[in-house]
Amino acid sequence: MKHTACSGAMRIRKRNGQETAYEREKIARVIRLAFESVGMRDTESEVERLAVSIEASLRTHGAEVGAVEHIQD
Repeated sequence: MKHTACSGAMRIRKRNGQETAYEREKIARVIRLAFESVGMRDTESEVERLAVSIEASLRTHGAEVGAVEHIQD
């Protein structure tokens, strides 16, 4: 199951200060690229699990606007 955005109005603050809508698929794409860079293959279920985990962490910490740096950590 792929989601491009989460339900709710969660937003991300970019490094330049601009705010944009949170999109889980953008997080998943970066995770996928990281896996590929170290030769990992067939990781789609792990990519989705991590993306969902990141989203849950943001919600748990009450981040209506999450900073990109927080997500990277």
